[in-house]
Amino acid sequence: MASISNTFDGHADELAVTAANLGTSGDAGASVAKNNPTTIQYDSGDFMRGGMSVRFDFAASTAGYIRWNIAATSRVVQRAYYKFSDVSAGAETVMQMRNSSNLVMASVIIQPSGMIQASTSSIVSAGNSATGLVQNNVWYRLEVAVTKGTTSSNGKGEWSLYVGHSLNPIWSYTNAAVSTGTTDVAVIQTGRTGPSSTGTQSIWVDDFQAQELASGWIGPSFNTAQMLPFFAGAGW
Repeated sequence: MASISNTFDGHADELAVTAANLGTSGDAGASVAKNNPTTIQYDSGDFMRGGMSVRFDFAASTAGYIRWNIAATSRVVQRAYYKFSDVSAGAETVMQMRNSSNLVMASVIIQPSGMIQASTSSIVSAGNSATGLVQNNVWYRLEVAVTKGTTSSNGKGEWSLYVGHSLNPIWSYTNAAVSTGTTDVAVIQTGRTGPSSTGTQSIWVDDFQAQELASGWIGPSFNTAQMLPFFAGAGW
């Protein structure tokens, strides 16, 4: 089963992210792209797990992303942790999966209102959350799953948003009658690529994973069952 994983740990603080040096902390990237003066760097000052994240510092009206290639043959789940310094910076696609023809199979758009939108190749915005759901300076875990169709109307997209390591989603949406293309997932992406990212903003991304799973989600970085004694007062 195909998979991609990167913790972003073990790099020098403020080192610029490249497709090659991503291989130090997991799977090397296929490409890292940005509009100047936007920067994409490793950051030891703010992270969700381990000791480092990737920080995108976006200038106004700029984009940037990290891409990996994946040789999938079935349903793919993409998962990462995100924190936004200013969600009002614009409508921005922060997570995306494409097939070998570069068709967008599934993506996530964060609106300036704090609304999260599920999107596929045939639906620009589906399953919108309430406004104000996504807040500044809060770590979220975002999971998206996509299954290719055999026609232009029977593909499946699934989306779920959590606060941190929580097991309970604060928003989810599934649509099993959409166009996701008829070929397999080949490219996975994180960053900011519009459709109208006009403001300055920092986005932190941590513990990026993508896996072929027949059902379900990848889940949090930590085994929450192992953490229960600590929260119950028994210590480590």
